[in-house]
Parts: sequence; C-alpha cells; structure tokens
Amino acid sequence: MTNHKKILNHVPKMLTEYESWKAPFRCQIRPSSLPFCQVQYLFAELDNMDVSVGDNYMGRIFVNMGSAAHDVVQTYLGRCGILYGMWKCKKCYWVSSPNLGTPYCGEKRLTWARGTDLDGEAIGPEKGPCSSGYATRYEEFALLDPISGLKGKCDGLILVASRLYLLEAKTKATSAIVKALKVPDDPHIAQATTYAEMCTPLEWGLDQEIEGIAFCYIPRDYPNRMKMIFHPRDATTLQNVRNDVPEVVEMIKTGKRFKKAKAVCPNQKYGERVKFCEYAGQCFRPDRARYLWRLWKKRELEQKHAEEMS
Repeated sequence: MTNHKKILNHVPKMLTEYESWKAPFRCQIRPSSLPFCQVQYLFAELDNMDVSVGDNYMGRIFVNMGSAAHDVVQTYLGRCGILYGMWKCKKCYWVSSPNLGTPYCGEKRLTWARGTDLDGEAIGPEKGPCSSGYATRYEEFALLDPISGLKGKCDGLILVASRLYLLEAKTKATSAIVKALKVPDDPHIAQATTYAEMCTPLEWGLDQEIEGIAFCYIPRDYPNRMKMIFHPRDATTLQNVRNDVPEVVEMIKTGKRFKKAKAVCPNQKYGERVKFCEYAGQCFRPDRARYLWRLWKKRELEQKHAEEMS
C-alpha cells in the first residue's frame, strides 16, 4: 500500500533546501543596504564570488511578506487620507499627480501621465487614463542624491495633525518583538534618515518640510498590533556616504590606502551584519590590506592582458 504521508514529507525539505541559482555578489550602494561598508565594497569589486541571491523558499517568503505589508499599509493610509504621493491605475497604468489620499483612475481634480515599466518605457493606452473608476496603487517617490549618486525609493510621506513625516514600514516576526521595541533598529535608522534627507517635498507640491521619521513596525503574526515610533531627522549617514564612496572609488582606481578602508561590523550597533556578510572571512584576516592589494594587482594584470589580446 502506498505511503502517501511518507512521500509528501519530502516536500518541505525540498522547498527549504533548494536554491534555484547563484550569481556574483554585488555590493550595491543604496539606502536599504546602509550603512555603507568600504571593505565589503572593495572585496565585491576585486574578489568576485558566486553566492546565493536570496531566490529561495525562505528568502522569497519573507520578502513577499514585507512587500505585501507595505502595499496594504500604503493602500489603507491612502484611504485614510493621510498618505501623500502619486497613484498608478491597476488597469491602465496611468499615474496621477501628487495627491493626499487615494484617488480612483481618471479623477478630474488631478492631472494624469502615462506610466512606465521597469526599463522606463511608456506603457498603457496613449489616449489617456481609462477613467473607469479602477483602484490605484501607491507609486513611491524616486529619490536621488546629486552628490553621491545614491538612489532609492521611500515608503511614503504622511501628513498627520498638519505634521509631515517620512513613513518607514518594517515587519517583525512576532507582536512580542514589536511590543518590546523602544527605539528603531540602527540599520533602519540609517536607511530612513538617509531617505528623509534625500526627499524634496517642496518640489512635490507640499509647502512644508519633513519633521522626522514615522517608523511603523508590523508583526507578522498579529498585524493589527503594529507600533509607531518617531525618530528625528539626522544627516549623518548620508554625509558619511558622500565621504566614503569617493574614498573607496579612489582606492580601487589607484590601488592605494587599502589599510584605511573602514568596515561596518566592528561598530557595535551594526555587529549583526557580520552574520550575513559574504566576505566576513576575508574581512577579519590580519593581512587584509595586503590581500586586497594582491587582488587589485591581479585584476590590473588581467585587464591589461585582455586589452593586449583585443
């Protein structure tokens, strides 16, 4: 007799152990990966290695949970009339002008523009929005720091009691963890304060500046037990990026000053990052600077050889 239970017991193991693909690790300079680590960036540029890109069962589950929480929070804050931004029709992809609260597609009080896909190509009908009363989805503001080139998208701006806040929504595993939170996590502060400094609400049709960050921590087990935490603006992290990125780019260009490269993990606030860093083994070796120089020299010789062969 077929033992179906035994057969199906293999499925969870298959799901949790399977990784569909690996790719060269890239240290991306973006707010969601702050604080910026010069050492990690150097290794990523000079010592390519194939690593998991997070496209696995557990990684995808948690990413999608976070994305779903963001979408729902943005949708209902818009319906409450306190979320400010642009809104994209779910059917025709036309996008509204910035607005407080969620409009339906084609509302006459707003101006509408054709939407774009991930490559920046126009999508949707050319003649105009469908204006069929379809629901819209929040379109996050694209941010750019002209000095460092840092890019990102913030979760939104909320206007509460005539006060303007940057919204930063995060998920946690349980309501007990959220309840115990007294202050935001340090990496979250680095990310959100950088977003706040990059935002330009006066250019987006508002007549006031951001007063601080409104962190919204949402537990995955009981999402209704969310917690709001205020944090003041702070330009420190963005200023550090503006200083650190040109420094590390110059190191790669010249092959000098590797000993001066700064690592994030020794900072007690960000020590947890060492658990997830692909280059932790190389980072803590005593001859790190010398090893980085050898990697740089090897790359220089390979590039020179490639140029001679072309």
